[in-house]
Amino acid sequence: MSSPAISSSTPQSFAAQLMKSHQHLSLSDFYLGRETVLQKVAWVCEGRADRLIVKGETGNDELKGETSQTEMATLTVIVRVDHNNFWMTLDGGYARPSIVWKELAEVKLTCAACSPDLEPAKGVYDQVITNLQSLQRDIVTPGYQMGKGFFLGGKGDRFKLRHVLFEPLDEGADSAAVTAEDPDFATVNWPVTHEETRPELEKLSTTHRVVPVPAYDVKGDLIRPEAYQRSLDGAIVELHFNLTHWAIAGRKGSLPSDQFIAEIEVIRVLVPPRASNSSMTKKRVVQRHLDPNALVNKKSQIG
Repeated sequence: MSSPAISSSTPQSFAAQLMKSHQHLSLSDFYLGRETVLQKVAWVCEGRADRLIVKGETGNDELKGETSQTEMATLTVIVRVDHNNFWMTLDGGYARPSIVWKELAEVKLTCAACSPDLEPAKGVYDQVITNLQSLQRDIVTPGYQMGKGFFLGGKGDRFKLRHVLFEPLDEGADSAAVTAEDPDFATVNWPVTHEETRPELEKLSTTHRVVPVPAYDVKGDLIRPEAYQRSLDGAIVELHFNLTHWAIAGRKGSLPSDQFIAEIEVIRVLVPPRASNSSMTKKRVVQRHLDPNALVNKKSQIG
């Protein structure tokens, strides 16, 4: 199934918002549509991971070396949220402990970014992919293979994004402001896909807080969890994210690999997903009694 396309009927307000965002981001040192972004960032080792940070003012930082500045670089880009790789729902569809997630606390919501197929953002998307590939090459581990899961699709023209849904209560308090203003965003009130998981959520609320996806609609309002799919799936968005690299040792017969994680910082909807064509959607009526003669030579009509 292909992603919804934006046609010439895109409302002028959305087109203007897209243009304004593109012009604004183009002035940023960390816009992936600019080749010069590679000169503004560097990989630095922190613990067992390598994080992409803002390069120091001196410009003498070495890749994967220690620097005096450890502010993570916030990369920006305009993309379409890929319809075919969308798992950014209430709780990622969690139903019970599994190989993927041993418990609800481990749930991570994911989606993929692809070409916005709408100018002017479409024209720089190839540069976006080229820059991300260059950043990968800068931190490869000798003897390790490039892990799967970051670049998606046969052409590798889509990249995966994630959001960690829960954090321990002792790790920051950024989401406290949201829950204080709106109890619907509180952990204990968070909607779930399967009601049988609610007891686990209630227990989890004593040790963790939910972190809503930092996604905002065209009006600038935080998108509610029930609306994640209808608001984001197929939308053209302004995306802000940071990048982390992990060198994963081989185990149980698997080869060692380099893994990359793009963590969402902000998503701002510029052009909402295109609604289904109303002329193709006909209200269905189920009759109480069937007339066999009415079925003869009957054809489906559109419109």
